[in-house]
Amino acid sequence: MLWHQGSYHLFYMRLNVILPFDSTTRDLGHTTSGDLIAWEEQPVVLDRRPTQWDNMHIWAPSLLVTDSLFYLFYTGVTYQPPAYNQTQRIGIATSKDLYNWTRYPQPIFDCSDAPWTFCNPHTPWGGNFRDPIVIPHPSTTGHWLMYYGAMVDSTTGQMMIGVAESDGDLFEWEDRGPLLNTGEAYTYGRTIESPAFAFVDGTTYLFYTTESGLPINYQTTTNLLGPPSQWTSQRRLEWEVPNTSRLFGCEFYVHDGETLFMAANDFHRSIDLYWVEWGTAPHFAFETPMVTAVKDASEIAGGPRVRVLDGAFGSGRVEFQVEVSHTMTCKLDLFDVSGRHVKRLLDRALPPGSSRVSWNGELDGGAAAAGLYLARLSTPVGSSSARALWTPGR
Repeated sequence: MLWHQGSYHLFYMRLNVILPFDSTTRDLGHTTSGDLIAWEEQPVVLDRRPTQWDNMHIWAPSLLVTDSLFYLFYTGVTYQPPAYNQTQRIGIATSKDLYNWTRYPQPIFDCSDAPWTFCNPHTPWGGNFRDPIVIPHPSTTGHWLMYYGAMVDSTTGQMMIGVAESDGDLFEWEDRGPLLNTGEAYTYGRTIESPAFAFVDGTTYLFYTTESGLPINYQTTTNLLGPPSQWTSQRRLEWEVPNTSRLFGCEFYVHDGETLFMAANDFHRSIDLYWVEWGTAPHFAFETPMVTAVKDASEIAGGPRVRVLDGAFGSGRVEFQVEVSHTMTCKLDLFDVSGRHVKRLLDRALPPGSSRVSWNGELDGGAAAAGLYLARLSTPVGSSSARALWTPGR
């Protein structure tokens, strides 16, 4: 996320849920907004290059702003057997306007640059090296630190957060080893990825995604390069903010002194945005979320679609329009902002074309409270979602 020239710019991975794994996550999307609610899709900024090192997947965009350029760090996946079998490496692109990007021709950092990692590009698990994020060095002016997720050589199957340092040339990096506090003994998980930082009143929060029961977890410290003894025990995002167990891959962005938390939601297939209210470390809370839902792949391809009709708010109802290409069974479910299922609005076969479904504000547990709801259309060939803002008495 970045605020620039009157707009928020959000860069994200695009996933086509209909296609198999090796045929999707092939580009990075770019969308803009003036208010974090209404979004306008912009042209794709980076896509895979079939004849280059990033020929299979493009993952994990991360922005860095300097006085002269915007830098976009990303993970490129190489499939060029026998030398490279789904090998993950870190690349970089630069831009002067956020719309036109120039890619550096080769990876700038990979497992061969970090001796502590398990590095065998001939196997898919031998090149796990992804999710870069770059921040200023806290004690050396002009230097930068890159954090990323990688496989540990000494413990097969264990990922940890690694660190590299640049003396100012963002194309050149030197290994600084792993953060030992992100090992399994401290995180209870073997997959540690998507590092993210928040800096609040002298305390550093390190967030990451794991498979240890709840996805997003965090630790705090006053020395982000310190040994495990200088980090607090792992805490769960769910402990601070209930109903966040479907979120993963978070990041933070500070604008006008306020912190915005962003994370992917694997249930709504959206990016959820929350303003953060920081308490006494390590505590915090989220304000009411905004959900940034991008078009499903099925919608882009002309598949099933649900949307809220213009002028549908009135006479105590919201009206949805469901569009399908041929007769098929359709389920339309309503969820509140916490992800809780609150009402099934439709469960039957619909004919080709457009059909309307009305909602009068009734939920399974009573009347709807004012606020944002998500309608999710599910069909045998794909799904779609739409946001509805309900105000009682309309």
